[in-house]
Amino acid sequence: MESKTDTSHQLQSNGSLSKTYKESTPLLFDQERRQLKVLQKIAYGVGHVYNDICAAVWFSYALIYFQLVAETGPILAGTMLFIGQTIDAFATPLAGYLIGLCGTKKMWHFIGSVCVTVTFPLIFSTWKITHQTIWAQAMYYSPVITIFQTGWAIVQIAHLSLMPEMTPLVSERAELTALR
Repeated sequence: MESKTDTSHQLQSNGSLSKTYKESTPLLFDQERRQLKVLQKIAYGVGHVYNDICAAVWFSYALIYFQLVAETGPILAGTMLFIGQTIDAFATPLAGYLIGLCGTKKMWHFIGSVCVTVTFPLIFSTWKITHQTIWAQAMYYSPVITIFQTGWAIVQIAHLSLMPEMTPLVSERAELTALR
């Protein structure tokens, strides 16, 4: 029976792989020698702040805004949130598939950020459309919310998928997740 100490790729007490295993697979562990700089970690953490702010406003203020400011009525207000969450449910896995399939993650992050930046103010601003008929409001808010939620999903997935490319170290990934 093989003991744990005989296995060349066994984890050491500090959580790293043995030197023998690393030497036999140098391409896999070349990045391990380079640890992320503090500025890189901070930049990664800041890269998701805008998305988190939008999420906080969307979940805590959107329903109140639609009813009291845009005067959509409770049914349309709830429908707009439902549409947004339904779009998010479909956009998130689709974004994950497309980001993994093509393009750089930074470019996807940028595209999603542009979508969120353009549409977020359009949702929470009082245009003349906000005091129109229920159908006019629905026709205005539905595509804007759809683009917003799609951009939001793209930013979330692109940002999370950057982490494995930044570092192979589990401890640094955990730190990046905490900063996020």
